[in-house]
Amino acid sequence: MAQRVNTPKCLSDIAYKAVLDNIDRLDKDLVRGAIVSAPNFQHRKLKEMWRILKITHASCSFKYDGEVVDFDKLWASLPFLISSKTYTKFNLSNLPSVTSRNSTISNSRFQELFRCIGTNTPNLEEIILYGRKFPKFSLEIGAFDSISKLKNLAILVIKRVHVPLSGISLIMSNCKNIKKIRANDIETDIEPSRCCTYSNSFKFVITYERDRQSSRRQLSLKIDTISQKDIDNESLSVYWRNADDNTNLPVAYCTVRGITRGTEIYVDVQDEENLNEFSLFRNVKRAEIICDLGMVQNLRDFLRRSGWTIERLKMKFEDKISLSELFGFCPNLKTLEFYSCYLSGNDAPVEAMHQLKTFVWLNDLSKIEVPKVAFSSVLSAPLLQEVIIRAQNFDFSDNDTVITRIANGEILRNLQKFNIISFCSVEVESIEEQNLILLSIERLKELKNAMISAIKNRSS
Repeated sequence: MAQRVNTPKCLSDIAYKAVLDNIDRLDKDLVRGAIVSAPNFQHRKLKEMWRILKITHASCSFKYDGEVVDFDKLWASLPFLISSKTYTKFNLSNLPSVTSRNSTISNSRFQELFRCIGTNTPNLEEIILYGRKFPKFSLEIGAFDSISKLKNLAILVIKRVHVPLSGISLIMSNCKNIKKIRANDIETDIEPSRCCTYSNSFKFVITYERDRQSSRRQLSLKIDTISQKDIDNESLSVYWRNADDNTNLPVAYCTVRGITRGTEIYVDVQDEENLNEFSLFRNVKRAEIICDLGMVQNLRDFLRRSGWTIERLKMKFEDKISLSELFGFCPNLKTLEFYSCYLSGNDAPVEAMHQLKTFVWLNDLSKIEVPKVAFSSVLSAPLLQEVIIRAQNFDFSDNDTVITRIANGEILRNLQKFNIISFCSVEVESIEEQNLILLSIERLKELKNAMISAIKNRSS
């Protein structure tokens, strides 16, 4: 027996209830004619349905006006209720009755709506669609065929709904006014290289792989246009994340094609081609780079081409590179941050550090055998304000010279903050090792005291 959605209050409500109860058995054109031919009634029923979807989630029994709601049949009426040329926005982001795991809407019913949305609501400019976490809804290529007919579509956001990459490609190819795309559960049913149809208007792209523990190749994608004003304000960003060491997805190529004015880059480098793609950028202001073992030469090549404009550089790499190389490639750095890096050479040139204000070097204290950290040359940067260093083993071979220069006001004249952390193992095999550790601690205290004095003398 069909369950009632609401108590009929007039003849039109009785007729609508009869249609809703038998909607799967009736001819679709007949249903459309009965609903769409009365715009005022259609609009009233749509508002009523939205109200039901919003408030029934608060009731564990999913009741409305004392009656249990059959959400699946209620949803079946939605394609007809939204059939209009006047609607420009469609938002399903705030309906708990849809997004809750307790939702009784079937996946096939969910798909029905979007297989005809291009015809039913041809003037949509914005679709915001949030599904449920489990079990997930999905959209097949037929739904994207329909969505791609929306010639005015500018914004498409699909979260917690499984979609094919071929569908996203279809939208980018056919919807010429598209400005923003968000999708966080994309099945790569086609090679991502075939999806490289981003127009030059797309200025902000995030692409990364998800579910690296699964054999299924899954992507998350964000694409945005940015206005000329944003470009002038240097607010563009390009991100690339590739979480799976075993994948050969040409994600970096997808990211940077036609988009060469990015000012921020966040890249996890796993092969030569990935980093080389970013050589197209000529205005990078901020870069965060994770560089795998054996990739340091590619890192050098990238910095040689793009480092001149970089002001903030954050790095993590396993190979060795010298301070003189880094500052030679990036002479306009204001902030330099190292994480688990081991540099060769304490040779930062003063003339290449004229803008450096912040220096951070944080190494992994859990590693047993690590080379000594030598950083004293960086302390000669004339504008240096902040120094943060964490390491197990320091090179204090020129400590006396450094302390004298600090005391004479030759360096660290603008120092405002410093934090130097050392870690020494309590297990030592000989008296010699113990003496070396105690000497290192003493030299570290001397350097810290000199820095404290420099700050106090400047403020007095």
